[in-house]
Amino acid sequence: NAIENAARNRVPGIEISETGSEFMIGRRADFVLANINRSVILDNMEIFAGVLHPGGSLLVSGILESDREMVIEAARTYNLQLSVCVTEESWIALRFTA
Repeated sequence: NAIENAARNRVPGIEISETGSEFMIGRRADFVLANINRSVILDNMEIFAGVLHPGGSLLVSGILESDREMVIEAARTYNLQLSVCVTEESWIALRFTA
């Protein structure tokens, strides 16, 4: 879906991967989207934070509202600041800025 949406919206320069986070090591990005689950996001927070350019954004979703503080604290460990939280029923999406 991501590939189709990027093409439909004529968005250049996007790399989409269905592989593990090892794909990201050694790369730099303005934006990282991780729609997985809390455990995978927490396990990979250091990699996500490490690839972001200064001022870049990390958007994480697939997280239960009850896990919000745990994910925020993990992000703070890597100097990511919460900028947006969106809630829908018991699910949240969080946007962090490097």
